[in-house]
Amino acid sequence: MSTHWHNTTKYRPEFHQEVRINSLGMRDREHQIEKQEGVFRILLLGDSFMEAFQVRFEDSFPHLLEDSLSKRVTFPVEVINPGVSGWSTDDQLTYLMRYGLNLKPDLILIAMTLHNDISENLREQFHFMQDGHLYERPKQDIPLNNFVILRSKQFLGSNLHIVPLIRRYLDSDKVREAGGLLDLHVAHLISAIPDDQIRLGWDMTHQLLQKTKSVGEGIGAELVVCLLPLEIQVSHDSLSQFVSSQGLDIEKISLEKPQQVMKEWGRSTGTEIIDLLPGFRKWMESGQPDLFLQMDGHWNEAGHRLAASIVSEELISRNIVTRDTLKQEQSLGTVHYPRRKT
Repeated sequence: MSTHWHNTTKYRPEFHQEVRINSLGMRDREHQIEKQEGVFRILLLGDSFMEAFQVRFEDSFPHLLEDSLSKRVTFPVEVINPGVSGWSTDDQLTYLMRYGLNLKPDLILIAMTLHNDISENLREQFHFMQDGHLYERPKQDIPLNNFVILRSKQFLGSNLHIVPLIRRYLDSDKVREAGGLLDLHVAHLISAIPDDQIRLGWDMTHQLLQKTKSVGEGIGAELVVCLLPLEIQVSHDSLSQFVSSQGLDIEKISLEKPQQVMKEWGRSTGTEIIDLLPGFRKWMESGQPDLFLQMDGHWNEAGHRLAASIVSEELISRNIVTRDTLKQEQSLGTVHYPRRKT
């Protein structure tokens, strides 16, 4: 499970951004591990969309969500963002179990990247599937020599500006190959009739999320999953190019299939699902500026701002971020936020 090098500042020339990593290894402001009394703490788990190297931190979803919620409620709200590019649901669950529980969040918010989380979970890095059941892999220590080499590479990548450019040049063929495989995966993901690999990917993803939910409930934290839309779902031009490049029959795809699958899982498990797709489509159909960076696929400043606005509204309107139903957890001697009444 990759994390950022603690207490570093680096300039990302490909994004024209200076990125600061805090003392906890997060692209975030500083946070204390010990939660202050009366604070509603949200642990935000995501990948490169939450890492948000493409924009200033002040324009990123985590900062904007914390700012929006803090202005709408009468108690302090803290959003902690450990997200790292390439993280899957498997990585996020593993981070939660190894480190996140120490932060004692009241809410675990997963920003689910629909176009690659399913395929990345199938790498089975920390958990694996056997006979339809999810199992955790035994934690293995890295040999000292390998650890030194790994940390040296991370340090160089974090502190020498030219290293990321050299790496991108040397790995350009690999990047193109990975992009082609990802496009193929998305094509299967939106197929009206999923293949066996997609079914396995969904099964594993749902079991990872269910375990995340159970782990959170053990400390009184609710799980909410926010669905990040694919660019092809909100842009007609992107969809046309994708269908053409993949040789798809538009009549044999179900563009909203990933959202439908996740919403059904949410209903069956009693998990709140926030779907950004309707809001993103409404924005684009009204003739507003694009929400995605050209030739990149990540959100621009407008995308981050719209996503934070939607999620903030949903968390408030659904009474997820609230202190109306505070109760004392006598056995633990702490305060937590129980599931609201329906």
